[in-house]
Amino acid sequence: MHFTDWFNFDKKITSQDGKEIEIWSFCYDESQKDVMSNWAREFRNLYRLDSKLDRLRSAEKLSRKDYLLRHAFPTREKGLGPSTRSGDFSEILVSHFLQYIKKYWIPSIIRYENKPVQDTSTKGSDVVAIKIVDDSLCNPNDELFVVETKSKYTDGKKNKLQEAVNDSNKDPRRLGEFLDFAKNRFDLQGNEDDIQKIERFQNELDNPYKKKFGAAAFYDENFFDEGEISKTDCSDHAEKDKLRLLLVKGRDMMNLVHSLYERAADEA
Repeated sequence: MHFTDWFNFDKKITSQDGKEIEIWSFCYDESQKDVMSNWAREFRNLYRLDSKLDRLRSAEKLSRKDYLLRHAFPTREKGLGPSTRSGDFSEILVSHFLQYIKKYWIPSIIRYENKPVQDTSTKGSDVVAIKIVDDSLCNPNDELFVVETKSKYTDGKKNKLQEAVNDSNKDPRRLGEFLDFAKNRFDLQGNEDDIQKIERFQNELDNPYKKKFGAAAFYDENFFDEGEISKTDCSDHAEKDKLRLLLVKGRDMMNLVHSLYERAADEA
């Protein structure tokens, strides 16, 4: 079993301007220790590869756990740490939803590796997902999907799906910046295959493809209000005809966030 098997489709509702909102539940079970441990390992390696931890911690004589908590993971209680934790967690979870459930390739998952400041979210588009029909040629049915993500794991009045819609308006401008960043990162890794995948989407005029945008919100079920979510309005979005809406809810989500980070550190 994989942790993404805990995603369960719930229903669809309609936004104020008539757009479809997919609602999913994330029904995790922390008693399934093997699933949680495998998830924690996959999660941890997005920040620092296990194979590099001993080299990274050696000069300071830190344990693997202490190195991760001190230098890699957002902090649990200090300053912007908790909000960065919830933001990173939600972006990574929607990335894995798109990767494992919707079968996209997610180049944006590289954003968390070696972040220069642990308690600051990386800038730019949250999630960039790609589907390529045939690696050997440019197909007009190749797809680029850019998703803005927000979370609401504590009390508050703001409609986080509306916030994601509003911020998604910036993604058409930020997309080129991300593609250049990803190409440079893959070049540093000597990853020619992934460089070519990115280059396929850098010249839309000569090599057309399908472009979609998304707004995703993650909610603790205690703070989920379907009536409020249905008031989401996408009419001012520059790419409203290409916009997709997703909401995921689950129980005790902030506790899950902290639990996953702690497990990832403890089991390193």
